[in-house]
Amino acid sequence: MTLYQTSKKINFSGRTMKMDDLTAVMEEIVPLDTYNDKIRFSMSDGAVWYVYPVIQVGKTAIRGAPVCTMNLEPFRDIERRMVNKDCVITMTWPPGAIEAEFKISNSEIKDPDDPNLERRTVRRKDYEEDRQVVIPMGESVRKYIRICAKYRVEDEIMPSRPVVVSIYSVECRKVRYKASRDKRTMTFSLSADPEVKEIPAIMAVQSSERIPLRSGDGEVVWRSEGPIPFIGGTATASFQCGPQTDMERIRLFFVEEADYNLFKFIHPIYRRRRSRSGEERRSRLRRNTCAPIASPGSEWTLCTRRAAGRAASRSSSKAQAMRATASTCHPPSDASSTRNTPASWESPRGRRSSRPGTT
Repeated sequence: MTLYQTSKKINFSGRTMKMDDLTAVMEEIVPLDTYNDKIRFSMSDGAVWYVYPVIQVGKTAIRGAPVCTMNLEPFRDIERRMVNKDCVITMTWPPGAIEAEFKISNSEIKDPDDPNLERRTVRRKDYEEDRQVVIPMGESVRKYIRICAKYRVEDEIMPSRPVVVSIYSVECRKVRYKASRDKRTMTFSLSADPEVKEIPAIMAVQSSERIPLRSGDGEVVWRSEGPIPFIGGTATASFQCGPQTDMERIRLFFVEEADYNLFKFIHPIYRRRRSRSGEERRSRLRRNTCAPIASPGSEWTLCTRRAAGRAASRSSSKAQAMRATASTCHPPSDASSTRNTPASWESPRGRRSSRPGTT
């Protein structure tokens, strides 16, 4: 048996026809994988096929009943935000979609045909006027929404494959934690607002080289069995660890990605241990960029070599100016006293006078 497809439904008389006539209006489906009782094939976005099973006997084709198979394009770029107690949803409509169907529930949607689900239909022209869809949250903390794009195919309205999103009406709360360990046990001390009674299941992830930024950046070394209860805004969790467990390369993450809409972790910051080579580089840098300079008050100040060069240049300019007005310079005999003792100068008339100067 071979499968053939056509994009439009064709009414045939009888079950048999020539193979040449069949291949003129239909195209054979090339399978990607073949199994004992089924095949797997690909369809482009937006494609609608009428699939016919065909058995070839010589030059004659025996057709089976057609089956309509669709790969209608769903909504894209679905964004949601909370405005007071309402969830505002915006999305990109695919070409050809005429309306959107919303199925809403306070719990996970397992049966899309459940009559207890809240249903809502939005026509495309109505969305183009409002540019949004508003879902009232009421008293619900979390809602699940199943969204399908509807198309007109022949004389029927057909849905696309669904997109399921979760929306929350509460403020995202911060959870802080600190880690400590002894030889065999690592303990996490968690804290949050006093109103928090529990947080969802969490896991500890360790990276081999650096701090993990996402849950997939390392190995899961511990996972809680379920939600962690809080008493007075605090909780503790511990697990057995080995010598290879490094506290500074471990971070906590929520098991379910959707739980980040309710809580977010404030991770601790550790002071990384400095290596000897790093200390040596910093020591060389200090020696190369700083030098001790004596100040007039006999206090020592660190400055850069560039600043020392500028100070020496200014001192040299002052000395040259004073030598131009004095005939002879007699420096003090005690060189160590030059910091606080003014220099003595002899005037051209042989009279000694004391003038402030620098050496």
